[in-house]
Amino acid sequence: MRKSTLILLMILFQLKANSQEIDSLNVYSNALKIHISHKIEFYKNNPKLKFSDELYLEENEFTTNKIPKVILGKKITIVNKEDIYNLTKSNKLVSIISIRPATWKNGSLRIMVIDLFAIKSRKKVAYTKVGGSEFEIKDFTLNELNRIHGNYD
Repeated sequence: MRKSTLILLMILFQLKANSQEIDSLNVYSNALKIHISHKIEFYKNNPKLKFSDELYLEENEFTTNKIPKVILGKKITIVNKEDIYNLTKSNKLVSIISIRPATWKNGSLRIMVIDLFAIKSRKKVAYTKVGGSEFEIKDFTLNELNRIHGNYD
């Protein structure tokens, strides 16, 4: 009886360790963290511009389900289409970050983190791309390929 209990505890411990490892290796979260660090650096170098403590992340069933609520001291609020519409009612211009699902290109996976402005136009919301970052996953490593500078930087 003791042997089976010990084996069960070892299995449960291993499952818990594996689940923590998988969470810490979430490539979308890591890509977003790198992207936000670039934005923080930009705003530090441009003190006349204000960088919000709350960032809006467009909801996506593949990319946003394991994103932490706080990254680098910035509150991350995941917003759906209705939330974005409501935000644009009170603000004419809302800054949103969107993480696109990984795509296969030239033998590696690519992830795009895109900066968007959402603007209410009559009864619709229009989106304008203003910058972003592109990441590559090759040999189980996340590498930043390039930074697409936009209107805010």
